[in-house]
Amino acid sequence: MASNADFTESELEQRIITHIQKFLMEMGKGYAFVARQQHIRTEKEDYYRPCFL
Repeated sequence: MASNADFTESELEQRIITHIQKFLMEMGKGYAFVARQQHIRTEKEDYYRPCFL
């Protein structure tokens, strides 16, 4: 991704997570990628919080 490129938040999140997954695989045993986002439901709305490690 070029430093001056236009991108969406979703695209940025996808690329960051891809790099984190590769990094964790290189770290070896004892590390795990659990989820991309955590779903939080309230009485009025649903939220998706980024969940990296």
